[in-house]
Parts: sequence; C-alpha cells; structure tokens
Amino acid sequence: MTDQTAPPATHSRGRLDRSVRVASVPSGHVYVRHCGDEEAADGVARLADPRPNGAPSTSERWWPPVMLDPAWVDGHHTEFDVFHLHFGFDAQGPVALADLVAALRRHGKPLVYTVHDLRNPHQVDPAPHRAALDVLVPATERLITLTPGAAAEIARRWNRTATVLPHPHVVKQPRLTRPRPLHDRFRVGLHAKSVRHNMAVLPVARVLAETLADLSDADLVVNVHHEVGDPGAHAHAPAVLDGLRALEARGLLHLHVHDYFDDDAL
Repeated sequence: MTDQTAPPATHSRGRLDRSVRVASVPSGHVYVRHCGDEEAADGVARLADPRPNGAPSTSERWWPPVMLDPAWVDGHHTEFDVFHLHFGFDAQGPVALADLVAALRRHGKPLVYTVHDLRNPHQVDPAPHRAALDVLVPATERLITLTPGAAAEIARRWNRTATVLPHPHVVKQPRLTRPRPLHDRFRVGLHAKSVRHNMAVLPVARVLAETLADLSDADLVVNVHHEVGDPGAHAHAPAVLDGLRALEARGLLHLHVHDYFDDDAL
C-alpha cells in the first residue's frame, strides 16, 4: 500500500525515515492491528479510533466509527495520508458513503478498501450491503481482499482488480508459534458461534460428519454459543441446534454448547 499511495521512503538502519499515516476504520480491530509490523519498522502509523459520542473516556469502543463522518475528514485531513476502510459502515447508506468518498476526494486523500465481506454476516437482507459496495468498490484507489475467490467475484461484479492478501494472524506471540500438544487422534473443529446470517451450519456439519465417519481416528467437534438455544436471544436458531443434536445422537459428532470463547478457551 505504501508504494501505491506515497513517494518511496528512504531507509536508515533498517527503519523507514518517512512514515505513512493511515486512518484505518477501525484501527482497534484485531485484523487491522496485525496488518503492520509489530515493531513499526514498516513506517506505517495508524491513527487511533476517535471515541464515539457518549462513550466514556475509559472505553475502547470504536462503534460507530467517527472517521466515517465527512465532517471528521474535513476537520482532520491534514493528519493522515491514506484512508483505509475495513469494517463498521453497516449503518451508512449509499448517500452517506458517497458523501464520505466526496470528502476524501476533496482533500486529495486516497481511499483503500479491504473487502472483508461480499455479504454482511450480520444482516438478514443482503441488499443494503450490496448497495454500499456499489458505492465503495468503484470509488477506491486500491482494493484488497482475502481470497482469490473473492477477487474473482469483485472482478466479475465491478470489473475491478483486488490484491489478495491472506488474513493476518489473530493471536499474539508467543501463543502464535507455541508448539501444539501431540494427540493420537485427528480432530476437525466447526465453530458455529452464534450462527450468523451467512452461515449454513447444518449442511457443512453433515458433509464433515459423513466424511469423517470413514476415518477410524478422527473426531468432529462442533462449537455453538448458548444463545442459539435461547428463545429470548437474537441468535435463537432451534432448528440448527436440533439438527446438530440429532447428528450427535448418531455418534457422528461431539456438540459443545458454550459461552463466547476467550483466546485461552479457543
């Protein structure tokens, strides 16, 4: 991204002499935090997320992203070189996003967009996210995505080329490179979590169960959040839970219903 948006920086003792200031939306997300060099030797400096209105001073909350407001761009455009959008525009309609694009162009700030989702996993209706992409994808100076399949779909739908960069690590060192304990069986884990709207849990579980049934040393473990079985929860999906329990009763998988995993539990 540095080569695409700014003049080349010179190096001194292995570090860049000129930093590139990036307004990442949001900078607090784990994906964004792990995009850069952990020792900041890549010369990239990311602005901190402005605190949303009403959020206490001790809060790390980034939602809703203040940087998406064109007024914020007008007031802070001298503080960043590149605007890099990731997540958080769920509540922004096409008009609001077009206003954001116009503000960035008004101040000569390139827009880079990482297409994490071709369909928003939190929305039942795909139309709002599709409308947002119809504004953002054509307007960017550079596009990034995570897989060749997503890049192909972006090319098909918008005739734009996206650079494929695999997802960075999520957990920190030394956990990332710590050797895993040895096991005498092969385990496949399927994390259904709270069964987002873009998930087809049962078809995947059935295929995995049928495949692993022919392997004598393999186990299938399916993890799902408690709220999937809670009638009062937004994620209530009784048919999914019943289907998983039926597969477990046949001895085809081990079902683990649990609260949200922290890193240690995961």
